[in-house]
Amino acid sequence: MIGYRFGGNIELENPAINPTFRRLEIESNPAYGIALNHGVHDNIQVEFQWSRQDTHINGRSRTSNTSNRLFGAYVDQYHANFLFHPAEGGSHTQPFAVLGLGATSFNPRASLSSRTQFSFEVGADQAFLCSSFRIETRGEMGTDLSQI
Repeated sequence: MIGYRFGGNIELENPAINPTFRRLEIESNPAYGIALNHGVHDNIQVEFQWSRQDTHINGRSRTSNTSNRLFGAYVDQYHANFLFHPAEGGSHTQPFAVLGLGATSFNPRASLSSRTQFSFEVGADQAFLCSSFRIETRGEMGTDLSQI
């Protein structure tokens, strides 16, 4: 699977702990991975999904309000998902819902420690089926990396 994962911000509110930067910014970047699924009923599939985003972390300065690239990082997700979809009726499109639980691992490419936290996935959308190829979009809500 190939996709795109949007970044976010981590506010560093305590200047005593973080005197240089007031915010860490995770860049948006492409993500890739693999999903293996198995049908357990006419309209239910179980799936194991691994995805990786190769990204960079920027620091927003407290004094000058400028952003500097600090280090690169990998964000890996390991999820067990349940996909629910109506029984196929011969259509090339298929609505579905997904619910998943797993872990998200933040691995800096610098001398910092890695961190793994619980994450989850909730989504609903339309899959476009072309023989054995599937195009879909998913929304996910996941880990809070503010404790890194």
